[in-house]
Amino acid sequence: MDFDQDVKQAIYRHFAESGIRPSADTLARAPGASADSVRESFTRLRAQRVLLLDTDGVSIRMAPSFSGVPTQHVVTSSGVTCFANGARPLSDEMRRIFAGLGLSDDFWDPQSDSFG
Repeated sequence: MDFDQDVKQAIYRHFAESGIRPSADTLARAPGASADSVRESFTRLRAQRVLLLDTDGVSIRMAPSFSGVPTQHVVTSSGVTCFANGARPLSDEMRRIFAGLGLSDDFWDPQSDSFG
């Protein structure tokens, strides 16, 4: 895997494990990474439409299907609540991401009051 793919996976893992968007400084704690190299990766991932950055150019606004800002679309898995970019088929995409990270893919969708 190349550095940008490692950063992408770290972004998804951080969202999935914490429910909040990671900063470049947070992701730079990985061996071999610096905040500058992570910010450069954010820029390349944005160019590939993998990330949407906020107007400051460094904060993650969206990493599909995760939202870095509160939305009406909420999903909970293993006690972690995440904001999502949209409704169904949200669960299917997030389920693939969580499963790919080796995390629980059993989601609670508060809007439908059921497991998705």
